[in-house]
Amino acid sequence: MKIILIDAKNALFRYGWAFKTLQTSDGTYTGAVYGILGLLQRLKRHHSNARFAMVWDGEGKSWRHDYWAGYKSNRVKNGPIADGVKRILAQISTVTEATTMLGIPQFRVPRLEGDDAIALVAKRLIGEDHEVIIYSSDKDFLQLMPLGVKVIHNAEEPVNVGWVNLKFRCAPDKVLLVRSIAGDPSDAIPGILEGVGVVRAADIINAGCNPSYSDFEMHDLRLQRAWKHLIPRWDEIHRNYTLMKLVDFNTLPKRYSVSECHCIGTAIEDCVKSLLNYSPGHRYRSFLQMMGALEMAQFISERHSLWQLQRLPK
Repeated sequence: MKIILIDAKNALFRYGWAFKTLQTSDGTYTGAVYGILGLLQRLKRHHSNARFAMVWDGEGKSWRHDYWAGYKSNRVKNGPIADGVKRILAQISTVTEATTMLGIPQFRVPRLEGDDAIALVAKRLIGEDHEVIIYSSDKDFLQLMPLGVKVIHNAEEPVNVGWVNLKFRCAPDKVLLVRSIAGDPSDAIPGILEGVGVVRAADIINAGCNPSYSDFEMHDLRLQRAWKHLIPRWDEIHRNYTLMKLVDFNTLPKRYSVSECHCIGTAIEDCVKSLLNYSPGHRYRSFLQMMGALEMAQFISERHSLWQLQRLPK
């Protein structure tokens, strides 16, 4: 079975900004709702035999905030951008309610980021030989490509090895290593060396440097000599690697308590079951009433395609 896991918060902001001026006559902002419903229609047209799940960040701070206080410290608290963010976040409940009415399960686990939740569900499904596609513009998911997971940034073709090589000058299995040195400004994860971006970082990684090692001295002597300027910053490089690496079932016990691991494991199983054992949960009348209130006549007229989102072709 083909499963499309939607990075819900990523999509929320992507379309919330794209349609930031869209609002009802009473001033209710609806851009994220409009964009995500349109996205689902496009995904279904290109992947007619797929089922969907919306995966959200769980409530509370994740293990990454405990691991490093600077994580996502670049979030703007005041000003026009912050106001725009608040307007987008205010649409979460509407997006959740509308997509639930269409039979799409919503998945979130307390203190577990959506990225990690998607990775755990994807690995569980891949292990049962299902085709897994992740919809997100987040580069963290590229590290799952070597496992057979597909990543799409639009509604059509998945990212391929050629695109990854052009973007990061390396194969998909090395993207995480390159970004450990180059950094990720979107999450306030800094680049380690001045003037060293993706291209130079890729040169370092392709030469044999491996930030997954906790100690630079684990590299052979020739590499230590060639890249000795990395040694004073190695703790930061390995920290970046740890922050960017998506969790799996082996690393969960290092990040969460025994009881939290149990809850996460149960939630993953519940999500997988809800996707594989589909039972219609549509609420037609309620959905139409919501679209009327949001002044989205387009989706009222196109309701028949929306009803088919979770149904597989006969």
